[in-house]
Amino acid sequence: MKDFRFCEKSVKRGLLAECAVAASVALSLIGCAAEPTETGPSVVYVCAETQEAFVGPPQAAPVTHPDTGRKTLVPAIYNPEADRWQPMPPLDLLEGNPGAAVAKDADHPLTLDGPQEGLRRLADG
Repeated sequence: MKDFRFCEKSVKRGLLAECAVAASVALSLIGCAAEPTETGPSVVYVCAETQEAFVGPPQAAPVTHPDTGRKTLVPAIYNPEADRWQPMPPLDLLEGNPGAAVAKDADHPLTLDGPQEGLRRLADG
């Protein structure tokens, strides 16, 4: 009998990435994401390995890290209490659970409107 666990994981990752991009684009279009720039709407991404934050155009996640060349950048959400950007929870978790947008270490909401000063800009496209 063939083992389909690897295939199943790949499909789940692909769906998660598509959902994250859809959420980022939708939130950007309704004005809830990072402030638009001269070049259009922007999204904040955070590196899953280093937690370094970047700002750039909406793209399919994960996005390629400009220094490493690896796809480690995922859409981010801002934690005002900790004063840092962190990976956004999966879209399916956010849709069905309003508590998912609350920081786990405290009882304060996370937001898409956080500071962008000092964030590195990703190249368009």
